Amino acid sequence: MKRLAFLVFTALLTTGRVSAVVGAQVDTTDVKAAYVYNFAKFAEWPEFAPNDSIILCVLDDPQLAMALSVMTRGQRIGAHRLEVRTVGSVDGQACHILYVSTRAGELAPIFQLLRGTPTLTVGDGQGFAASGGMIELFADGDRMRFAVNVAAVQRSSLKLSSRLLGLARIVKDDRAQ
Repeated sequence: MKRLAFLVFTALLTTGRVSAVVGAQVDTTDVKAAYVYNFAKFAEWPEFAPNDSIILCVLDDPQLAMALSVMTRGQRIGAHRLEVRTVGSVDGQACHILYVSTRAGELAPIFQLLRGTPTLTVGDGQGFAASGGMIELFADGDRMRFAVNVAAVQRSSLKLSSRLLGLARIVKDDRAQ
């Protein structure tokens, strides 16, 4: 199953337009939701109990949260159920993945709150990964691509699949310590 997901994910990245993969015009929100869902398949969290749910949080983007909820309804990654939450702030949230909308405002306080926690941060704001986020979605012509800040991932004790990293543009940040 993981191999099939990787093949579809790879097709999504290499064919150019998402419509070439699914045969129809697709909304950017749905594409972002598909990326977030697939990132969960290729991430490993430390000390994660087999029956725990994978919590996918979305900060300040109710449309993406809805698309992600529809996409993940009834889905599992291994033994883990998927749970989507719309959040208004990061404080006190227990998220495995946090999608940060460009509407979320200043990133530094968010990254400071999450520093050292195993929360995979994903965003689509320009410079998100270089600012300390882990995965940045960006447009490349009519394609959606992603960049990974490996140092930020390592600081969080998360592990991303080498196959996923092989598809990413690798970026560095100013916060590497």
